Amino acid sequence: MRAELDIEAERPDILYRCVSPSLVTDENVSYSLEFDDEALNVVFRAESGSIGHLRGSSDTVFRLLSLSKKLLER
Repeated sequence: MRAELDIEAERPDILYRCVSPSLVTDENVSYSLEFDDEALNVVFRAESGSIGHLRGSSDTVFRLLSLSKKLLER
């Protein structure tokens, strides 16, 4: 199973630097991140085919993005 998120941002390069170290690939989920001038793209795959792993992965990404946004506002 595969899911993809596109997050539009003013500075996607900074979001990439904030989020990427915390997304660790393991035997259940693999992550890949890319960014361009307008957005950060996060792709995650659940190797076991479990929708629960995809849901947990998307929750993790959104929590990291929320934290990053708060840190960048300061």
